[in-house]
Amino acid sequence: YVGEVVNSNIAFYDTLGNLLYSNTLYNFFSPLSPSNNFIFDPKIAYDPLGGRWLVLALQQNSGNSESNYYLAVSQSSNPLGSWYYYALDATLDGSTPSNNWADYPGLGFNDWGIFITSNQFDWNGSFSYPKLRVLDKTAAYNGTLNSWHDFWNLSYSSSLSLIHI
Repeated sequence: YVGEVVNSNIAFYDTLGNLLYSNTLYNFFSPLSPSNNFIFDPKIAYDPLGGRWLVLALQQNSGNSESNYYLAVSQSSNPLGSWYYYALDATLDGSTPSNNWADYPGLGFNDWGIFITSNQFDWNGSFSYPKLRVLDKTAAYNGTLNSWHDFWNLSYSSSLSLIHI
């Protein structure tokens, strides 16, 4: 399969280029009830070690000071099958509320974790700091993800070789 996401749509094709699935991001993330919210900056990846598709998008409702990482994980290597959906509160730093929302996401993974990065901005639009959210891949892949570890207010050292937390 080949997966494609843009700010408005998601699609999957076979390797010959035939369209197999197409939907809006709003409809794709409908299990998270995204009506009247802004969904943007999607990312898609396939994890060959875990045999799963990952779709990340940001969700924001500035009127409610709401910002989430929307994460969808396929339940198998077939993106046309069932998915697990998670809305992860991006205004939290760990479990501490902040006055920030997420923008410019990144998505990565290894054999044990899923990694989401973002730049955090206050509700007036000023940059606050970068954030890294670490998720347990096993929990995400079996539908039981309910916690995370955050690293925020990250900065580079003067040598650009170390990150201070």
